[in-house]
Amino acid sequence: MSSFETIAEQSKLTAVTEFVRQSARGAAFEADDLLAVDLIVEEIFLNIALHGYKDNPGPVAIHCTSPAMGVLTIQFRDWATEFNPLSTNNSQPVNAPLSQRSVGGLGLVVVKNAAESITYQRIDNTNVLSIKVAKRPPN
Repeated sequence: MSSFETIAEQSKLTAVTEFVRQSARGAAFEADDLLAVDLIVEEIFLNIALHGYKDNPGPVAIHCTSPAMGVLTIQFRDWATEFNPLSTNNSQPVNAPLSQRSVGGLGLVVVKNAAESITYQRIDNTNVLSIKVAKRPPN
């Protein structure tokens, strides 16, 4: 397992993304597979930074493991207010015209579609979100 800790600020996104990319490369992810990983990292990390901690940035720990080649588990742990992204109900239809949609809400839908599995736990006053990603099979 490799770990990276930082402060949940937008300016730290590049460092977090590169850390997770290194772990993904070690799990045999290729360039096309990294796009899904980048999307997941950006959505989750920025949600923590912008919505979890709001005005006072706090710590985030990111842990990556590869239980098998072509599989990566990314765990985000933060000490922000309790929030289970799996319990949110995005009632907006994904294919609704933009003029009929409210702002936000699609990022987690995209993450859920890109991931093999996602789990959430509240442990010792922390939010722990684990996302399992698998590389795409060869064509």
